[in-house]
Amino acid sequence: MLLDIHPLPDHARVEVGDGEAAVAVGQVDATAFIGKVVPAQAALAELVAAGYFAVEQVETFAYVTAFDGVAEWLDHIAAKWTSATVPPAVIERVRARLPAGRGPIQVREAAHAARLRRTGPPGGRGA
Repeated sequence: MLLDIHPLPDHARVEVGDGEAAVAVGQVDATAFIGKVVPAQAALAELVAAGYFAVEQVETFAYVTAFDGVAEWLDHIAAKWTSATVPPAVIERVRARLPAGRGPIQVREAAHAARLRRTGPPGGRGA
């Protein structure tokens, strides 16, 4: 079995506020990351097309990372999202909505999960 789990190749949305009151203020620039995901998806699709794997189940879901303030959010982005950047205008909009620097911030991504079954090479033994 192979599990394929990753964010969809898109820019994550930055929101300020809780639940229904959350306001989108911009996006994280994930252009470099997207450039890595697209070829990886294509390579896996080639393996499926060649008969090495069969897709059993696919799900798309929202993956939300929550922060209590601006410093925590920016520290997380710097440490964990090394191929992404937050445009200065987005940081300014977040700070304008949270003048004390504290308050709910969410980064919302669309994610993909798939379960694939090994079928083996065409004409060969499967697993």
